[in-house]
Amino acid sequence: MAHFRVPVPRTAGAVCRLRGGSAVDIVLAVKATNSAAWDEAETKIRSTTAINGYVIALRRSLEGHGVLDFAGYKKLLESVDVSFSKSEFPYASSQYAKFSRQILEEAFGVDDAAEEELALPPGEITVTP
Repeated sequence: MAHFRVPVPRTAGAVCRLRGGSAVDIVLAVKATNSAAWDEAETKIRSTTAINGYVIALRRSLEGHGVLDFAGYKKLLESVDVSFSKSEFPYASSQYAKFSRQILEEAFGVDDAAEEELALPPGEITVTP
């Protein structure tokens, strides 16, 4: 298994302790599926908005998908289509929840909007195969 040294923002550190390795695995999978963007100087992939978006998506996906390993997250995250260049990243600093909805839909097949439409209790989401 490959090992990576990943600089994780302090905001993600507390979440890593909450769910064990799953938060670390998803950050490593983000880096692996976006290696060119990760290494760029002018990128938003290491921003608080992007990292929080992925961590929120991880938390929201646990009920339907459970805890996955690095390979599982990598396979799912390959389907997320977003540019992380500073000029093209479509999310402002306060829009990490909106970015997490894109990740949930594209990677995990979760329709986060169904929660509001169906008046489901918070945390219960519909998973589409």
